[in-house]
Amino acid sequence: MLNMSLNAPPPDEIIIRWSNDLSVGIPSLDEDHKILVDLLNSTLVACYAGFGDEHVSLILDELFRYTEIHFDREIALLTVSGYPDWERHKREHDQLYARLQAIARQARGEAPQGLSREVLSFLRAWLFDHIQRHDRQYVEHLRQA
Repeated sequence: MLNMSLNAPPPDEIIIRWSNDLSVGIPSLDEDHKILVDLLNSTLVACYAGFGDEHVSLILDELFRYTEIHFDREIALLTVSGYPDWERHKREHDQLYARLQAIARQARGEAPQGLSREVLSFLRAWLFDHIQRHDRQYVEHLRQA
């Protein structure tokens, strides 16, 4: 478990900063990604500050809700534009969402004591990895469409 104390600010390495590295250059998707970064930061800060299971659960519920909205919006854009690999991208979303649910269950249980490194690493990495590895594959197609 990571050592977390109530009312202590999280260290800089905990907070995710929006940067051009996360931009896919599609304004509506970039806005979604920024909201997801904010929700992830809220989750990390709440857990770091020891807000407890109930508070963390509320934030995680919002993260789930918005992740689902974003994934639906992204797949709709890909299908309408005729992106040939949209089904593969949807499967990646489904796998990521299932992993996020499992990590969230673990985070809810750990929130009063602090987050394990596994949960912290996943919460920080999942968005970066998905945007940089998977979302970048469709960017040129959407720009041309």
